[in-house]
Amino acid sequence: MSETRWPCPVCLGVKMEKASLGSGGRGGEGALTLDHCARCGGMWFELGEVQRLRAERPESLWARIPARDERHRAQCHTCRAFEDRDAPRCGACGAKTRLNCPACDTTMLQVRQSELTLDVCKRCKGVWFDHHELEAIWALERDRVVARRGKGASPARGAETGSEVLLETLFWAPDLVFVGAHVAGHAVAAAAQAAPAVLEAAGEAAASVFEAIVEIVAGIFG
Repeated sequence: MSETRWPCPVCLGVKMEKASLGSGGRGGEGALTLDHCARCGGMWFELGEVQRLRAERPESLWARIPARDERHRAQCHTCRAFEDRDAPRCGACGAKTRLNCPACDTTMLQVRQSELTLDVCKRCKGVWFDHHELEAIWALERDRVVARRGKGASPARGAETGSEVLLETLFWAPDLVFVGAHVAGHAVAAAAQAAPAVLEAAGEAAASVFEAIVEIVAGIFG
């Protein structure tokens, strides 16, 4: 029996996709299944789900969610005008920017957490992360790893740029690393010597994102 596909709380008339991670946990648990929107790139995390993230390989999730060149243009659910997702009200009709829970359809609360404004359902204990919020968490953890590993290092400009491109690619699409022509062209070649360190840094940063999401969600409902 297939699982229910919930509506994306941001995109009107769009159902979210299911992303299954791993083959199942200990104690007979099934594979961890998360909900994400292929159109806007947002993800829905429930408290019980995030507590299992630590047991999963980070790349198993991020490989299914492509990076986006620009922020998704959301529509007001009242007047259908395009709006800034982070704006408190629609600039066209003045309606409050509020989302409904994809599971129970009640209006979610907006909670400020770690410099992010997240949409939270207290009833279902779920949190909606917009794609740009996931990117913000990734950027923060990536920069922390790079800063920690870069102390005392002074790579050549080409290698530094290539390393950054490779690190970004590894996070969003780790499978592409093994298909050289599709990764990042000549920039990655410039980072060839630094690749082992970048590979390790990417894994560390991706795992840190999992930890950050767990801490954010647990902090909201703790």
